[in-house]
Amino acid sequence: MTTLLEKLNAFNPKLYKSANGLSAIRTLKLIETGKQTFESDILYMGTNANLETFANNGGTHLILITDEALPDYFEKNPPFNLW
Repeated sequence: MTTLLEKLNAFNPKLYKSANGLSAIRTLKLIETGKQTFESDILYMGTNANLETFANNGGTHLILITDEALPDYFEKNPPFNLW
């Protein structure tokens, strides 16, 4: 996990919210099309298209891969850990 985060630093990521580090993360997964359930100990990677589903179905940790503007609600008060 540390190696992944070090490599992501090259893209100058913006941290929107973080809760006490990443100690509870077991693995990393890409969000598959149509996924509706999310485990709290997985760091997911997704796009803006996944934001609402992730927020509404208990997602906890998300790396957002996008070149689009983040909707205001998620930028100001994301309901999960968002990078």
